[in-house]
Amino acid sequence: MSRCLLFFFVASVGSLGLIGCDSDDPNPIDNTRSFTVTVENVGTGYPVLKSGAVASPGGPDEGPAIFAGETAEFSFTAPANTVPMSGMRLNLATMFVQSNDLFYAFRPEGLDLFPGGTPRGANGPEDVTDQIFLYDAGTEINEEPGQGPNQKPAQDPMATNVGPAENGVVMLIPDGGTDVMGFSYPDKASVIRVTVQHDGGTTFTVRVTNVSVPGTIETDRADGTVPLSPFAWAAHVGSYRMYEVGQPASIGIERIAEDGFPAAMLGGMPTPIPEGLADELAPMTGVTVPLSPGAYAVHNDDFDLFQNGAAAPVGIERIAEDGNPMPAATAFAADSDVSDSGAFDTPDGESAAGPIGPGGRYTFTVSAEPGDRLSLATMYVQSNDLYYAFAPEGLALFNGTTPISGDQTGQLSLYDAGTEGDEEPGVGPNQVIRQPAPNTGPAGEGSNTAIGNGGTNDGFTYPPNASIIRVTITSQ
Repeated sequence: MSRCLLFFFVASVGSLGLIGCDSDDPNPIDNTRSFTVTVENVGTGYPVLKSGAVASPGGPDEGPAIFAGETAEFSFTAPANTVPMSGMRLNLATMFVQSNDLFYAFRPEGLDLFPGGTPRGANGPEDVTDQIFLYDAGTEINEEPGQGPNQKPAQDPMATNVGPAENGVVMLIPDGGTDVMGFSYPDKASVIRVTVQHDGGTTFTVRVTNVSVPGTIETDRADGTVPLSPFAWAAHVGSYRMYEVGQPASIGIERIAEDGFPAAMLGGMPTPIPEGLADELAPMTGVTVPLSPGAYAVHNDDFDLFQNGAAAPVGIERIAEDGNPMPAATAFAADSDVSDSGAFDTPDGESAAGPIGPGGRYTFTVSAEPGDRLSLATMYVQSNDLYYAFAPEGLALFNGTTPISGDQTGQLSLYDAGTEGDEEPGVGPNQVIRQPAPNTGPAGEGSNTAIGNGGTNDGFTYPPNASIIRVTITSQ
């Protein structure tokens, strides 16, 4: 996200409350109070954007493995970045079934989906098999490929974790080379082919084809072909690793590499494992949502931040589309119904303006007297024009003459400014993190609408407000 230095505009008006006295009272009562407002990002930083499990197109009833000549495929949407400089990569893991615990995968860091900034497979299916490698999970002692009694083809199909434990680490097997036991394996290109195609927009399709033939390995099992197991996959940021060479495999990798099960449920049917790699990926899969710099105003009852069903003010548009609070702060400072206003733009502990990711916060202080209300707005950054705010009339800062204090998140709503067309959250190319310039994107619906406490808008689903943002107010 581009950052610019945002200025605070403050128009403070002190007021005296006169109770039980005339204008000549030498000791008027001052009801003005200070409030500290904290806007926190309480969301989760997700390393994985999309993930899942894929089986043979025949489905579990006909056997979920990918046998010789079969192709399993999946499609997903992903952008070049989910947050700036994060990159977007792909990995998957499928079992070399004629083994004890071998699996194919891309390198630990995954396959770059946007090499040089261009979507992979933009000109048709791109063969990326040269970037697939065979690994030994190190969880079960190896036996000769296609011969061992503890290998999957020799076991009951629903058996799991059969065979002597190795207690080792993940190791790379050279292409067409041997493992630590001296057993030989065929060149990957004689077993598996993987292609990636960019289907346009933000959609990719990945195909995994079993190209083994009878006699690929010396065994009577499966006529010497090498079945591939159902697999788990993830589209993830560049820092995520599905496994690490030289480190113990996760339980999810082990259950694929030993038994070919990527998930507890596959194709709508249960498998014999309680959790697989796809299940491990699920809680770390989602959209990381930063919050933008915002603007605030302390005002009287004659001020409304916006009107639902009407066009959003320019200041709200600039926050909701681009995370830029300056136009709103400028408008607030010039409004006679506003007594205190400004922009909150510098995260606590930072010296420069910018958004806050999970764990970050903004803090600012305002002055108000009974009857005053607080309005603020901050962008839901993984969107085209969504923002958090209180109701149009703002939040009352006093109950009578008693100042409020505490968590006010329940008073927030998520709003669609209606100034730009909505795209998939965290994926859309015209969202502020990915757009080529400010105020860029398809035409909007034309009017401001309330989404409320998360929920669905334009067919897209948003999380509950309290899982992303927390606003607390403390009176001084």
